Amino acid sequence: IAAKASGCDYAKFQMYSANRRYPTKDDGINDLLRSCELDINEFKALIDICATHKIKFLTTVFDKEDIDSVVLLGIREIKISSFDATNFELIDYGMSKNLRFIISLGLCDESVVNGLIKKFSNYNLSTVLLHCISAYPTPLSELNLNTIPWLHNKIKDTPKLEIGFSDHSVGTVGSIAARSMGLSVIEKHFRLNGDETCVDR
Repeated sequence: IAAKASGCDYAKFQMYSANRRYPTKDDGINDLLRSCELDINEFKALIDICATHKIKFLTTVFDKEDIDSVVLLGIREIKISSFDATNFELIDYGMSKNLRFIISLGLCDESVVNGLIKKFSNYNLSTVLLHCISAYPTPLSELNLNTIPWLHNKIKDTPKLEIGFSDHSVGTVGSIAARSMGLSVIEKHFRLNGDETCVDR
């Protein structure tokens, strides 16, 4: 509801099994992930809430089982985190389900970017590659927005690829500056207050 009130087109969530994503249980991370984990019925409720408030639902997926759940829920597009941008088995599975992709590039070097561009150059649906810096929060001085025109140049011959920005900085300055560079998508992490405890709050 807060995302809709802010003018967003999508509300994005994370779909995962903590035990599949991080099976180690002796360092506290599994417990933290489990505290944020949502089950299929909670996702159904979120999809209904999004529909009621006329905002699109989107979720990050982390394995094939998540993709199966997305398809079961009738969702036709997914987010891939930068951790999985080289997980071509996962990406290929999503492509086999004819899903639209939004992919973060935060941990990707040029060879990975080139590989993604090649993989999606002939895909039948538009794909968004998001420039981002994988730090929470990212200082404005480290946003490296000059990467955005570099990415635009990379995809100039692939019309079904688009460039966006996943903004992990505090405030709106980074997103406003990035928007002036001709982006089609901006993902913005935000919180309602300072009390939430989760992985990338």
